[in-house]
Amino acid sequence: MTRSSRRRPGPRPTRPPTRSRAGHDGRFAVVALPARAIALKPRDVEAGTAGASFPRAAMQWSYISRNRRRWSGRESLVKEQAARARTLLQEFGIGARELLEIAKSRVAQVVIPYLREEIGWELRVFPWEFVLSVATRDVRRGEPLTILRQLARGGSTTHHAARSPKSILYVESAPGALAQEYSFDSERALVQATIGSEVSWHELRNPTRPLLKREIVRLKPDVVHLAGFDTHQGLQLIRAAESEDEDGPATTTDVEPTRKDGYILAGETTAIDPVDAEDLAAIVCAAPSKPLLVSCSLWNSASRICPMLIAAGAAAAIGFQDSFADELVESFFASFYRHLRHESWTLRDAFIAAWEKLRQHPTGLVGTGIVLWSEDALVAPGAEKKTTAVRTRQMKQDVERDDELVLDPAREQIAEIVTLTITPIEELNYSLLHNRRPLFEDFKLVKRKRGRITNLSVTVDLNAGSWSFPFRRQCDLVDELDLKSEIHASLTAGLVRSVRESVSTSLFVEITWHDQVLYRDTHRVRLLPPDQWRDTNQDRIWLPCFVLPRDPAVGALVEKAHRYVRVLRDDPGAGFDGYQSVDSTREDPTEEVDLQVQALWSAILHEWQLGYINPPPTYSRGLDSQRLRTPSAVLAGRSGTCIDLTLLMAACLELVDIYPVIFLLDGHAFPGYWRSDEAHEEFLQVQEARVDEPIDPRGTVVAGTQAERWISGRLAYDEIVRQVDQGNLVPIESVKLTENCGFWAAVEAGKENLRPRREFHSMIDVLSARFDRITPLPLTESPL
Repeated sequence: MTRSSRRRPGPRPTRPPTRSRAGHDGRFAVVALPARAIALKPRDVEAGTAGASFPRAAMQWSYISRNRRRWSGRESLVKEQAARARTLLQEFGIGARELLEIAKSRVAQVVIPYLREEIGWELRVFPWEFVLSVATRDVRRGEPLTILRQLARGGSTTHHAARSPKSILYVESAPGALAQEYSFDSERALVQATIGSEVSWHELRNPTRPLLKREIVRLKPDVVHLAGFDTHQGLQLIRAAESEDEDGPATTTDVEPTRKDGYILAGETTAIDPVDAEDLAAIVCAAPSKPLLVSCSLWNSASRICPMLIAAGAAAAIGFQDSFADELVESFFASFYRHLRHESWTLRDAFIAAWEKLRQHPTGLVGTGIVLWSEDALVAPGAEKKTTAVRTRQMKQDVERDDELVLDPAREQIAEIVTLTITPIEELNYSLLHNRRPLFEDFKLVKRKRGRITNLSVTVDLNAGSWSFPFRRQCDLVDELDLKSEIHASLTAGLVRSVRESVSTSLFVEITWHDQVLYRDTHRVRLLPPDQWRDTNQDRIWLPCFVLPRDPAVGALVEKAHRYVRVLRDDPGAGFDGYQSVDSTREDPTEEVDLQVQALWSAILHEWQLGYINPPPTYSRGLDSQRLRTPSAVLAGRSGTCIDLTLLMAACLELVDIYPVIFLLDGHAFPGYWRSDEAHEEFLQVQEARVDEPIDPRGTVVAGTQAERWISGRLAYDEIVRQVDQGNLVPIESVKLTENCGFWAAVEAGKENLRPRREFHSMIDVLSARFDRITPLPLTESPL
């Protein structure tokens, strides 16, 4: 997961005329609208209706929202989730009439009381933005809805002067192993450029707890921007780096994995120091003058870190529900701070305007949840003099007038006003190009001066033998420009598709502004063989491309397997009819599906008589690369690795229309299959999540996010094991093909593979990948 440069800070909310006071035993909440306030009923949801108490509902819907990529692209599944959300809200007194009011308002604020952390934590954890947005989807008819949050602290409020911010403290923390791979250059430049020259700038890098507290007390900043890593992501990345660096000293962490939300700082005696949310809030609010705004540019910061900051005295805080795409967040903050400058630092309207722009981003918003917490009421019934839409439109016009200022190349030196981050991907292969994978880890430009740069010229050339893949773009630069997702190479060159060993080539990049050269360099990159796969966070997701049901060996094998399926099904006319064989009148409705898979297994076992072989050499600098054999290559060599055999079995299943999955453990892979279409559909709906008891209110129990629709990671481990235990999902240890082992013994071995939670990495659903156009590579033979 790349994480170069990232997000931003910002100023203060002006105090509206009224303050909401919700109250009082920690179980009540209010949804404040411009027209009225809707009280949330404090009764628990009855089991069997929406399924759980409010604490359990908070955990369940946090899990559903974090796995939204699994179902968000399919209309039927989206409607199912919307219906479930409406049922849940109905249990708490928000019915159809109230949802219609919320939808028409276009902005609402959930007012959550605060006495102490362990009371009412479920109201803070509950994903209000997600649930209310999904529940009102049909009645909004495409119109936007922005949800804000207020932490109502009763009589212990901190009074902030109604003023614009005078200073900002930018904190950047990437200590230890994190500093070696992640850069925040563009985030820092973007924050400094968009916050405005009228705000005094201070920055602090990799501070310890005492140093951060000392600078907070000394500077008394109005705005604090925290860039870096939350405890969940940071510790995961550090441990992954340690496991890959076998020769390096194990000195990065002396701490155990945590379930507590927090921020990674530099340690005084160790490389890192995971600071708990409550401790972090005490540090950031240590000065007598509390911050007007704290921007938490961190994953998993909305549920606990932000409200703890408000409880400690900050006027407002912005955080993220789970993970996010860096380019989306930078785009959000660029718009956010520009609108703040044009609306007298009115936090609410700038936040809404930035959301409006972000919703138009071509990358989409799935995986990003931005939350604004405040001490004051930013939505007060009856206090609105003009609608949010009018105010947002006015700010947009002001910003557009600001953009009319065009910088003149005759008077400006582009190198002095633009910061850029360009990092090519050093190793490229056909699977990456096949899936329109960018050629760069980062390709970002950030302007540091007010005004628009017009007619910026960007040139990128990838050389591959006699072929050259040119990219040309004329563009304008307003605040920031991220071209990473737009720069791609063609798939037609023979060298790219036929290279049998890694070859070095060049990637030329040039950026000019009229006759000024901002950047000109030639980077050395390597073209990898088309059958080479890298088991990394970036490239692991493309494994479905190597499931090749049209390989000639697969079709020939299925033909031979017809003899086995007729015998096993005891039917001379039987064949491979996939899920059409499911019969709900039988004691075991999916038995015929199992027999079809058993027939495929038997055909491979007896017709091919395979042996196990170690992976072929890759000559790659990375230890995570592997050359994958096609089914034809497996047949020709009568052998394969665990992943070769997994891909073979998955290809056979896909050809007969039985949905395959691929289980990835740390150092191992094996296939599986869904026993029915209904079981697969139920999994996509994310209907239920296991919730630990007792629930710890101090941590994110379901930390993590499903990165892509077709790959379910450690977050979904319990759900996957439950599907196996219920007989909906069948794992198979494919290495047993080389041991003359029976089918059901291989199934039992597959189940045992899943028992150690610590070894499970992810499950790839091949059908979901196909739904997202992750198609098989056009490989007709193996270069091996």
